Amino acid sequence: MDGTLVLAVVCAGVVAGVAPVLLRPMLRDLGVVDIPDARCSHDEPTIRGFGLAQLAGLAVGIGAIMLAYAGRETGAGYGVDDRWPLFVIGCAASAASVLGFFDDVRGRRGLNTGVRLVAQVIIGCAVGASCLLLDGGAWWIILFSGIMVCGYINVTNFMDGVNGISGLHGLVVGLCFAGVGALTNTQWLVSVGCFIAVVFVVFLPWNFRRPGAFLGDSGSYLLGAGIMSAVVVAVSAGLPIVPLLAPLAIYLSDSIVTMVRRMMRKEAFWKAHRSHVYQQLTDIGLGHLSVAMIVTGFTVVTGVVGLVSLVGWLPWWGAVVGVLVVCVVYLNLPSLLSRQGAGAKIGV
Repeated sequence: MDGTLVLAVVCAGVVAGVAPVLLRPMLRDLGVVDIPDARCSHDEPTIRGFGLAQLAGLAVGIGAIMLAYAGRETGAGYGVDDRWPLFVIGCAASAASVLGFFDDVRGRRGLNTGVRLVAQVIIGCAVGASCLLLDGGAWWIILFSGIMVCGYINVTNFMDGVNGISGLHGLVVGLCFAGVGALTNTQWLVSVGCFIAVVFVVFLPWNFRRPGAFLGDSGSYLLGAGIMSAVVVAVSAGLPIVPLLAPLAIYLSDSIVTMVRRMMRKEAFWKAHRSHVYQQLTDIGLGHLSVAMIVTGFTVVTGVVGLVSLVGWLPWWGAVVGVLVVCVVYLNLPSLLSRQGAGAKIGV
């Protein structure tokens, strides 16, 4: 990591960490307050919409590094100039964050579900179209991107239900992306990974301190769009998909399995519920920090498995098997802990 990137990352972190000071009175005046419902694990109204701070930090970081890249063709080894992936990912994350903020402001009267999903798909397709223009390749990347970006935006939104879980997810996934970038000499991915990690980790103190603060949809949408846009651009540029998706496996497995189970029970899977694994962990007595750390710990393991496959210590199919095993253990964790009566003992 060169000095320019270090400076850009520091600036992004400072902006994202300080911005809530200015945002809190604005959000309070707008009445952007999260009211507890069946999906939530908190029990008192809390101001949300602080994801705008992460948006500001990401914009500052990407803007700074793009200016630094201007005039020099650093290249990533895949025929893509390092500035444009940053620009595409930044635009996608920003658009998704703004979309999420509309939902934050409107509260229960949020955007129509169909309108919201169409907007998310359009954002994803725009990322795919940009990849097609930059790298060439097959048209399917547009459809792939539309589905994946929309899907992961909703996954991060579904999983953002306990304090610390999104901030830690951004930290771990960002560091894994930076690792993939370093191992493949892909400078833009190192930059994106560092920016995602720093702008979300600096939110943790705000999330845990009284009276509390939530990222809201503006933050979870930014996290989902930023992460999956980076995956799409990297895959389009020729990077292996396994180490990129590995750190996302816990979030994906929790969301997909929960949705399938609810559909099999003929439940309205799009309505608020407490069926996710992380929600079940809170229901058996674990505190927010414990649950967030458990989810993060499993995410670290899957991310490391992905990185191990990238350096050749494990074949890609071995990494896939390893990640699946970790996911199976995670998915069965509530029942395992319930039988041992561990929830009441280690909840914080």
